[in-house]
Amino acid sequence: MAALTNLWNWYNSTKFVISCILIISLIVIDSLIHGNWAKYGMTGLLVIFVANQISRLVFSRVKDERRRGVLTGVLSLFILALEFYLIFYMEDEQGISLFFIILFAVGVASMVRRLFVSDRVDMNAVFAGIVGYLLLGVLGTGIFLYVDHHVHLAFNLAGEQGDLTTGSQAFYFSLVTLTTLGYGDIVPRTDQGRVAASFLAVAGQMYVAIIISRLVALYMREQADKAKISAIRRAVEEALEARGVCRAEDLPLKDREDDSP
Repeated sequence: MAALTNLWNWYNSTKFVISCILIISLIVIDSLIHGNWAKYGMTGLLVIFVANQISRLVFSRVKDERRRGVLTGVLSLFILALEFYLIFYMEDEQGISLFFIILFAVGVASMVRRLFVSDRVDMNAVFAGIVGYLLLGVLGTGIFLYVDHHVHLAFNLAGEQGDLTTGSQAFYFSLVTLTTLGYGDIVPRTDQGRVAASFLAVAGQMYVAIIISRLVALYMREQADKAKISAIRRAVEEALEARGVCRAEDLPLKDREDDSP
């Protein structure tokens, strides 16, 4: 039981780092390995992570921690089962793309909510911001694949009309659009593709402007609060020493070390 508790605590402290590795690994695997099983496995792990975050958002008002954990696990497994059902039994490209659009849209929303309710900047907060941005790229991938499957010849690839045949192509175009880099080798040629690309480009710029500003503001506030506390302690020590109540040297060693720059 203690080993499981330690493993769970380790996961909570590193889950956003792990999710970054999962997304990057998924990109590499999709571009280098043509087999589907490795891609499905990595996608399943990523879906579990996103489903876990969504479940935490849905059941955030449940007070009982054990009950919340059970509900979170059940909903996460249901979302994972739905994904594999769509992939292996339905084999509907539009349905799969729509599933990922909804899933990762709510996943991005859960990341943004987490960053806005957080009151301190730590490793998890920083990597949560990175994960949210990467999930926005994955969301764009689903949107472009859906548009490509729904609208015939919605994109120009290398100057010629074509389809986004692989997820790596769609993810590449999503990141190029998200960062407003715009190489021009893949270009939307229909209204649906242009609208999707425009909204994703605006969302990418707003995410960087708002979320990064939030993280910087939290960090600056933490540093200002520490400086205020340190100044108040020094002022109290100097006042007590001036009145002869005590001297700074009489303070416990821990307090003197905390005040040291």
